[in-house]
Amino acid sequence: MTNWNGFVSLLIAAIEFVSLCFVLFHLRGKKENILAAVLILLLMGYQFLESLICYFNVNSSFVAFLAFADITLLPPTGLIFAWTIWGNTVKKNYLVYLPALFFLVYYSLTIDKFIVNTCTVFYASYSYPLGESYGFFYYAPVVITIFYLREKVKDNPGILKSKLSGILVFAYVFISIPVAAGFTLRSFGDSFVLSVIESVMCKFALSLALALTYFVMNNKQTND
Repeated sequence: MTNWNGFVSLLIAAIEFVSLCFVLFHLRGKKENILAAVLILLLMGYQFLESLICYFNVNSSFVAFLAFADITLLPPTGLIFAWTIWGNTVKKNYLVYLPALFFLVYYSLTIDKFIVNTCTVFYASYSYPLGESYGFFYYAPVVITIFYLREKVKDNPGILKSKLSGILVFAYVFISIPVAAGFTLRSFGDSFVLSVIESVMCKFALSLALALTYFVMNNKQTND
């Protein structure tokens, strides 16, 4: 019998690989484009690792740890990307990586605590340490990124960067839908969505990969 578990992850990884190839040919030496490529690479990496776990049955704590290590870098990199678009490249901005660094070090010492509970066609569920703390530090940069880009769009109407930033805001809001739904349902006593939130959110993040691809393809060399 054909195993379809993890097939959606494999399919999305393939789409994001194609997107990454397009982006790599249009970097134009711009830092924000390079960061966009890094973000797509991280998104693709998670989907590929989840397909290893669920589709190719490489079900191990180490691979689950690698998947979490991958997505742990996504939110701070996304925030640095947003700042870079608008010329905010102060070195101290990289302090936003400190929470991610803490979790990477802590999780590297507790790899055996990562357990893959469930695999389905669309999602996987995991058990891992410090789940609620991880969630707070994971979503905070995402929320900051949304509000930062939204303010820049409002303050700079009509220019190309604003239009591209608006598309990114839409993508970030879209991938936040499962989070909002998860916390809403948990307030009614149903925690199922939150138990699979990392996997589901990364599926929704295909929209971000496509938005990043569009951004790079239209991010002109000249200033607005």
